[in-house]
Amino acid sequence: MYDSGTKITSERVAPTTGYSWTDARTYCAGIAGTLGGSGWVIIDLTAFPGTMAAHYWSSTSGSVAGGHAALVDFLGNGVVSGLASGTGYVRCAR
Repeated sequence: MYDSGTKITSERVAPTTGYSWTDARTYCAGIAGTLGGSGWVIIDLTAFPGTMAAHYWSSTSGSVAGGHAALVDFLGNGVVSGLASGTGYVRCAR
């Protein structure tokens, strides 16, 4: 799905399976075979309203402690830190 305002192409339907942060990055890198194009990465989900109430991985990791990654919390808590080996949902864009 292409958003002309942000100029971001994202998955039309996000997977309903949870992933570790590393597995989420691998998933995004591998969807080019299905969706075409290249450069698919985890996106910042704050630009995508209507997302399921859950924790989604963010590509942001700069200010997060070792072994942790940022999660966008659509349960009402904004951005939180979670163990990168934990489970979160993912949505990819390019």
